[in-house]
Amino acid sequence: MDIDETLRNGFRQAPFIAHLGIELENLGAGFCEASLALHLAPATDAGVHAGVIARWRITARGSASLTCSGEFVVTAEIQDQSVGAGPVAKLRCRAKC
Repeated sequence: MDIDETLRNGFRQAPFIAHLGIELENLGAGFCEASLALHLAPATDAGVHAGVIARWRITARGSASLTCSGEFVVTAEIQDQSVGAGPVAKLRCRAKC
């Protein structure tokens, strides 16, 4: 299995990932960088739903793990602490294993 190509295709072809605006930015041995495009209407949206943030981070973490182990992994537990920031168009996550 060509892990690099498998992950790149996965990001391109997964409808839910594309719908959320998650994109693969960079990939290498032991790491994955993924971005999350934000489409907020300043007057109406309070922020990004925690479930979207979790899916984005889980996708990056799982992809990084695949580059290390050569196998798909399952998330058993996730604990994240997020803080708000000023208005941005895109968030970036770098996951390492």
